[in-house]
Amino acid sequence: MKVTTDACLLGAWAASIMKDPKRILDIGAGTGLLSLMLSQASKASIDAVEIEDQAYQQMKENFEKSRFNKNINPIHTDIKKYLINEPYDLIISNPPFHQEQLLSKRKNINLARHQEGLLLSDLLSISKSSLRAGGSFFMLMPFYREKECSKGVAQMGGFTKRIARVLHSSLHKPFRVMMEIVFENTHTIEEDIIIH
Repeated sequence: MKVTTDACLLGAWAASIMKDPKRILDIGAGTGLLSLMLSQASKASIDAVEIEDQAYQQMKENFEKSRFNKNINPIHTDIKKYLINEPYDLIISNPPFHQEQLLSKRKNINLARHQEGLLLSDLLSISKSSLRAGGSFFMLMPFYREKECSKGVAQMGGFTKRIARVLHSSLHKPFRVMMEIVFENTHTIEEDIIIH
């Protein structure tokens, strides 16, 4: 999978907000971009979970070639089957987020981009059960799913602590939304990030 602008934004945004986490979980880690970005910005132990074999192999190779790899643990499994022994301070995910859109002929692309294997409700449930008290879950979604995400978060007993809407320019409408989700009552801080 190619490195995308929105994934880079999510990693940088989360890194600028996080408060010295000790344990991080990267759900659907892909080729390891977010894990490497957060490893540069913290001393946390990072578990990078990826289901798709080619992405996992690329992730391992990327970690092996990086000087920021000493605290990253690549894990090849389905996050829904992953046994969590100790809660995390921070969870991050650039999940498969397209729904009801044209599928690719390549199964690995569909696994990465379409929510066939990991539904939003799964992701929120896993995050809620895997975070320590006071922990944060960072997520990226297409802007058209913002209301659905906010509703899903509320149904899980969560709150959106921060939300950043991403625009190509000041003349464009948002195309992505980044959210920091917590499971304790809080007010929401909103911002726009304009790329150009």
